[in-house]
Amino acid sequence: MSKKSKKSKYKGLTVLFSIIITIWILFLITMIFILPQFEILPTLSDKGLFGDMFGTINALFTGCALGGVIYTIFLQKTELTLQRKELKLTRQELKRSASAQEKSEKNLLKQVEMMKQTSKLNGLSALLNHYDSMSQQGASYDSPTLENANKTISNIKDLIDK
Repeated sequence: MSKKSKKSKYKGLTVLFSIIITIWILFLITMIFILPQFEILPTLSDKGLFGDMFGTINALFTGCALGGVIYTIFLQKTELTLQRKELKLTRQELKRSASAQEKSEKNLLKQVEMMKQTSKLNGLSALLNHYDSMSQQGASYDSPTLENANKTISNIKDLIDK
């Protein structure tokens, strides 16, 4: 994380706390310097009560806590917005991935079917070559040889279909 983004991240929180502390200091200055000029604290008991007024530091901490809660709410809002955008992009990417996978599956099925056809053609071609070479050597085809050839062709087709 860069220094600039860290500064901008805490800028709102710093401003909020500065406002709260400034208000509290102005209140303290009013109580110490302005009110005595109007003789609002003439007696000792009044001054004791004035001392108790410094218990109002709780107001400072309460104000800071409230400011922190408000700042956290704004941060959460920002994070939720970013998270929604990220989820939307993830969904789009998953849709594209699913589509590509479906296309790949279809192409693989086509490829398997083509390989099956190629295997059939190669097997039949091998049989034709075998019987062709036998006929060139002068072998005669009798009924059992033809039956064996048909069985062999049938077996090859069954193996290829599996």
